[in-house]
Amino acid sequence: MSYTPGPWKISEHNDYIYSADTPGKDIFRLDWICQFFYKTEDDMPNREANARLIVAAPDLLVACETALDALGCDRTRIDRLEAQRIIHAAIKKARR
Repeated sequence: MSYTPGPWKISEHNDYIYSADTPGKDIFRLDWICQFFYKTEDDMPNREANARLIVAAPDLLVACETALDALGCDRTRIDRLEAQRIIHAAIKKARR
């Protein structure tokens, strides 16, 4: 399975997510990941929380893979403290 590699960023108005590696700032040339549509401004808190969670998806995937590795569920081994650092960073990114 393939996906646009991170990091991903949230637009200024929290209405779309794009690849941070996209050169330039022209909105029509960005590598968009997704766009949000909501009926009212009352949905803004949900939109912001959803955007943060989606932007954290690549980091959360790495954190899960790292956790499996640290627990000995993968072919390679990684230090448990390093695994904890990666996991905490991904969670922090999803919640900020």
